Amino acid sequence: MPGWDITSSDETGAPIYIEVKLTVASAVQSLLVTSREWIAAGKYGASYYIYLVTDVMKAAPKIEIIGNPAHLVELAVLQAETASWWLGLTSARVARVAARA
Repeated sequence: MPGWDITSSDETGAPIYIEVKLTVASAVQSLLVTSREWIAAGKYGASYYIYLVTDVMKAAPKIEIIGNPAHLVELAVLQAETASWWLGLTSARVARVAARA
């Protein structure tokens, strides 16, 4: 994955990069983005969007578009903090640890 779900173009034909986040909830107060998504948001700036789709199981889901999220963090409109880390373990190590558990 490159850090977004959809590559499209704006009304001028310039490329835009769209990350889609879905939920069955009708409102969202926060969401998780991967490190690749956050790097892409910083790299593509005003060409990067998060499409937040709520009420996905209802007849009329709602879409909120968050444009240039990295810049919105710089402006303190959005907050960002590290929420998780990726741990890469070799399969042999995982098998050894699992055998001890």
